[in-house]
Amino acid sequence: MANTDTTTSITQADAFVVVSWWQDESSNARKGHYSYEHCASPNEVSDLYGEYDSGEYGRAHAVGMFPARNGMPSGERLTAITLARLVRETLAA
Repeated sequence: MANTDTTTSITQADAFVVVSWWQDESSNARKGHYSYEHCASPNEVSDLYGEYDSGEYGRAHAVGMFPARNGMPSGERLTAITLARLVRETLAA
């Protein structure tokens, strides 16, 4: 079951954010930067996260999916189960 704080964040979210870590071209995994990409829907955030998680971008690694409010991540990282439930609820609405 989802944490109450996460559930509250999802209900207040107006978008979603995928956070990824992009490694610099050097072999040092500590050199790089975070990237935040905004998604309008649960399906979009799931698809984008899947691209990062599957290694579609060679130097990028998925960090997490988060609900967002006013362009900023808010709340805890979304789990696959929480996101799947949200997608089902959205499709049923």
